[in-house]
Amino acid sequence: MRRKMNNNYNVMNEYSLTCFSNNKKRKIEKYVNTEHSILLTINNKIELNLLCSPNEVKEFIIGYLYNEEFINQYNEIQEIYIDNDYSDIRVILNDRKKDLPSKRTRTSGFGNGITFLDNNKLRIFDDSTEIEGKSIFEIARKREEIQSIYNLSGGIHSSALCSKNEILVFSEDIGRHNTLDKIAGISLLEGINTSGKILFTSGRISSDMVKKCNRLNIPILISLSAVTEKSIKIAKKTNMTLIGYCKNEKFYIYTNDYRIIENSSH
Repeated sequence: MRRKMNNNYNVMNEYSLTCFSNNKKRKIEKYVNTEHSILLTINNKIELNLLCSPNEVKEFIIGYLYNEEFINQYNEIQEIYIDNDYSDIRVILNDRKKDLPSKRTRTSGFGNGITFLDNNKLRIFDDSTEIEGKSIFEIARKREEIQSIYNLSGGIHSSALCSKNEILVFSEDIGRHNTLDKIAGISLLEGINTSGKILFTSGRISSDMVKKCNRLNIPILISLSAVTEKSIKIAKKTNMTLIGYCKNEKFYIYTNDYRIIENSSH
């Protein structure tokens, strides 16, 4: 499994605080997640303010550029300038005259992010990817074991790119969308093929999460949390399988349940 934690800054810091329990106050130490602000400039034309956890920052930027269709391959980037505190990042593409995405949609959730993905450009998935229900529960257990930041501080999202029986890439971030961008960046840099894989995430499945998975050619998206109506409509249109509330050995299949195979009894 590929996981990189190049902490340029702490992803969490320990704070002294007061816990109120059983009608009493007591002092405790608790980890708190940090937020990192980035000004991303593309071809000296587009400026974007992004918020993320300060780990895997380069991977996050590369994955964001890919997921938002600024690039299709890593070698389309001519230069990435990153200042010492990772707050100012400037990207120059090989094709400086390339038409950059112009239509922006403000995303839901952390940081009020921006997505450029167009609903009219989404792919239609084939029927080739399937997975047994018991394998989904096994992946869920593995994900819980390796979510190191969440296990210490809570309040952070994670996503895992999976085959039918193992986690290939794992990432944690304070923003649920960011975890998909980090997975995209790691996969591009390491030559990991995301096509036909499965994405397991902790966050709510909204339409922008579905579109990012579509961009990565991932036909099955599984979440511990809820699924929105718009994401269901897009999944039906693109032949994608959405699973929500995957916990306690149970989940709900919202679209295209044929991809989920009942366990064969022996």
